[in-house]
Amino acid sequence: MIPAQPASAATWSADLAALQVLAPGTPVSAPGGAGPFALKGVVTAASGRPVGAGVPVFLFAAPSQASTASVRVGQRVQFPLVAATVTDVSGTYMFPQAGVIATLASMKSEYQQVVVPTLTQAGTQAVNLLQADPAMKDGTVVGGLMAATVTGGTPSNSTVTAASLATHNGAVALPGTAATATQLKAAAAGASGVMPANYGYCSPDGVTCYYETLEKSWTQWVLVGQTSSKSNYATAQFTYVKGASSSLGIGVSASGKAGSYSQSGTMNASSTVTLGFGSKSGIHNIYYYVTFDYGRYRDEVYTYWWRSSLSYVVKPIRFTGGASEGTSGTALHASPSDCLEEPAGMTWTENRTKAVTWTNGVSVGLSDINVNLSANTGYSTTTIVSYTFKAKQYLCGVWDKPAGTPGLLYVATSSAG
Repeated sequence: MIPAQPASAATWSADLAALQVLAPGTPVSAPGGAGPFALKGVVTAASGRPVGAGVPVFLFAAPSQASTASVRVGQRVQFPLVAATVTDVSGTYMFPQAGVIATLASMKSEYQQVVVPTLTQAGTQAVNLLQADPAMKDGTVVGGLMAATVTGGTPSNSTVTAASLATHNGAVALPGTAATATQLKAAAAGASGVMPANYGYCSPDGVTCYYETLEKSWTQWVLVGQTSSKSNYATAQFTYVKGASSSLGIGVSASGKAGSYSQSGTMNASSTVTLGFGSKSGIHNIYYYVTFDYGRYRDEVYTYWWRSSLSYVVKPIRFTGGASEGTSGTALHASPSDCLEEPAGMTWTENRTKAVTWTNGVSVGLSDINVNLSANTGYSTTTIVSYTFKAKQYLCGVWDKPAGTPGLLYVATSSAG
């Protein structure tokens, strides 16, 4: 049922009716209204200006990484259509929390695709509605090959609140000219206004459908942890246990060209074996890497027989179990107030807080795909960093005291860090 419309709805009411034909059986919401909203944003054209009223926006649910780990090159999966709406006169769209969050939770969808169809077949963005992005204290930690950028605000856990969802920005910039829902319906049905016979590319239960096809796969190193010590009187151990989950960035491109990918959203991928890296003694600053199979996917949206959106996605397929280490050339630093004295014989184990997000923790450098994506592996019962002290030393947290939300931990010889 179309919600009650305000007096100014004449600019998009016909398009909302057309959208119901394009998304039968899917919750269709009118622009505007009172929040809270699960996702809202502005659609802009190639010129940078808002597209105006009546442009359809679809929300599709990506299945979990675990459920698609067996997909091989050439195979495809279908994303369910969860909700649909049209933009208002300012180019703004909004998906309400009511119904959307519960539906995504029941499907165990880890991230979603916002699709704005165009007559030039482009316009998608990946978003996360159920997964809170790691939030740390302000600051950037630079270490050798990697730069860890921290978002503003206070430390957070994995709980998603209504407030955080209401402020989620789902703005989409289109490389082509947007089509209104009425125009899209006409284009999909054919010049005569009637859908050609025997052109049902979508499954029988859908008019608008999303298909993702795996085009290419490769083995990719992913940064999952770090230990560091400025002292010769301590040892460190990093363990990536079976079931450990890493939040990894998703790269999206409208063209699929090598330098055109940018990060849009994240997804979780988990280890299937335990990797215990060797004990490290003395002064060091070491990164720990594991391997995942990664893939480039072709993502297509069809309305009846007509393709209305085409994009390319880079994301993890599955954990594969390789392990490696790399040395950072830059030492960590902390405030003296975040360095605490520890006695000889003490062992400190961190297994409960968010770790740092490395903005280039997944560095893809193939000839046809070149992009840096983020990687975050929080300390938990399955991802453990421990330090053992041979003499009285200091344990420092980069953003907070060790027992708080330190981000990264390291050993120092004095409280000066």
